[in-house]
Amino acid sequence: MFRKPKRLLFCGLVCLFLLMVLFIRSQEQGPFCENLTDEQNRVAVNFQTSVVGEILKERRRNLLQFCANKELLKAGNSSEKITRGHFVYDIKHKFVYCAAEKAGSTFWRRLYQIIAGLSNKKSPFDIHSDSALSGDQKTFRPISFDFIHALLQESVKFVIARDPFSRLFSGFANKLFEVNPSFWATVGRIVIRNTRKNASKESLSFGHDVSFPELVKYVIMSERSGAYRDGHFIPISDHCRPCQIKYDIVAKMETLKEDTMFALQQLNMTHVDELMKTIENLDEVSELDSIINTSQHTLQRLVPSLPVSKAEGLRRTWRSFQYRGYIGKHIKYPLSKEEEGTIDNKGLTQLFQNAVKSSGSRKSRLANRQLVLQEAYGQIPLEDLLALSDIFKTDCGAFGYNCKPDYIFKPTENVQTNFLDVWSA
Repeated sequence: MFRKPKRLLFCGLVCLFLLMVLFIRSQEQGPFCENLTDEQNRVAVNFQTSVVGEILKERRRNLLQFCANKELLKAGNSSEKITRGHFVYDIKHKFVYCAAEKAGSTFWRRLYQIIAGLSNKKSPFDIHSDSALSGDQKTFRPISFDFIHALLQESVKFVIARDPFSRLFSGFANKLFEVNPSFWATVGRIVIRNTRKNASKESLSFGHDVSFPELVKYVIMSERSGAYRDGHFIPISDHCRPCQIKYDIVAKMETLKEDTMFALQQLNMTHVDELMKTIENLDEVSELDSIINTSQHTLQRLVPSLPVSKAEGLRRTWRSFQYRGYIGKHIKYPLSKEEEGTIDNKGLTQLFQNAVKSSGSRKSRLANRQLVLQEAYGQIPLEDLLALSDIFKTDCGAFGYNCKPDYIFKPTENVQTNFLDVWSA
């Protein structure tokens, strides 16, 4: 007569066990795991509208193929709190964007403010770059698991990828090579303390003279240990979780103008004439925006207490613009010592603009980017290159990049440039 209650108890325990298993699996995956097949995705992105659409469709197919059955294996190392902060959303346009440092985020964070109605500006470049993170942006930080899940199902999901080797050097140039005392004081000092033997007191105090090989060793150390990680050097896949979030549009820095235009078409934003004009001229407008902002920052940051002289600081900025392909490699730094002492923000901006105009076609200037990458990675030992390749493997696989490019791993000739020498500018 006691068998029926025992059977009920047994069934109840089995059900409870199954519920616990399901709960644990959901907690392991976190709120960033959609587990949607392409057919289940409720978002309709029309890839058939153009050649660009076909390319983006292929990128998405590559992402899904690479990530198949890897949702837990490719979950990333950043905490959920940090990861949530990289996502912004707009309910009106049903749009979610993951912003990763050194992958167009300063531009797209400003563009997002216009899309979401947080700014009444007509162009992203009317919003100062220092305000890219302002404007009451809606992030995933304060919202619930259920709300995130619904957003991911109902929204166009957008991410910008970048070749990881190019992105790493860009982070070095912008944050450690250019005049950036606040970044030197944090990350720069950590890099020197952990990679340089017999570092001087000055270098340990200011962190102003990090070399690219030292940065590479720091990245390898921080990714292996999980200590002292910085968002500018963490892989995009760690920030944006492409194997958990099945992105609808995978844009790339290498084709940012075309991919941005496609995304705006999908969001029905192409009726804003001034915005479209900005995107159509994105390369030129962003170049000018960068020159204006960098000139201003350089002069503001070159204070007497720094161990970097004004002469060196101005040359660092000049070299950085050559790295980016703004100024031709044969254009010599023009300022005399006397002119360095008196130049103001307006004069410095004009100097850089004149140098750009004297540098020939944009295509010829952009060749600098490849040359400086060859020079920089030519300084890195093979052991460290292989370690970087391993760190970058999810970015490469998910976004379709080569993790062992020939120009780094099989260089055919010695690079004849000297971009990394400030004083030869």
